[in-house]
Amino acid sequence: MSSQFEIDFEQLRQMILREKSFSEIRKYYLKLLKMYHPDKAEESKKELFEEYTVKIVDLYQDYINQKITAVNVQYNKAAAAPAQEQNYAYINLMEIARNEYVAYKKIGYGFISDPEELKRRSENHLKHLGTAIKCYKTVIKECHVPELVLAARKQLEWVQRLYDSSKSAYEESYLK
Repeated sequence: MSSQFEIDFEQLRQMILREKSFSEIRKYYLKLLKMYHPDKAEESKKELFEEYTVKIVDLYQDYINQKITAVNVQYNKAAAAPAQEQNYAYINLMEIARNEYVAYKKIGYGFISDPEELKRRSENHLKHLGTAIKCYKTVIKECHVPELVLAARKQLEWVQRLYDSSKSAYEESYLK
């Protein structure tokens, strides 16, 4: 008999395979993260819930990477396409970057005393911000629409500052 986690995890995987909307997948991903958060588990299941959380985050991060790759392929195809198609690809990339920033903001620290959990969350912060930075830099480099480039520059400046401060705090805490 399958555990409830296996059923939930498979449902997330199927949503990705069936190419449900980005917002549906993200909403379900966040729901699973809340449901299987180690802080909500009884003491005997904390390690199991940590393992579940890692699996969920890894699957979602693979999905995000696939989305970024798909958008990059779309850019390469759109190079000879009309400007409208190119703009749509850049707008998609801006949305991915924004969603990564939102995901960064949703990773809270709360009252966590476990150093490994704090380290893992810090690493997740850096992953989400790094993905957003990649997206914004691609828009700045490739896009020919001044409004999108300006918006990406402003967002990149803000996200880059957050990334730098998070990275220096991470290095100070864990790479001594």
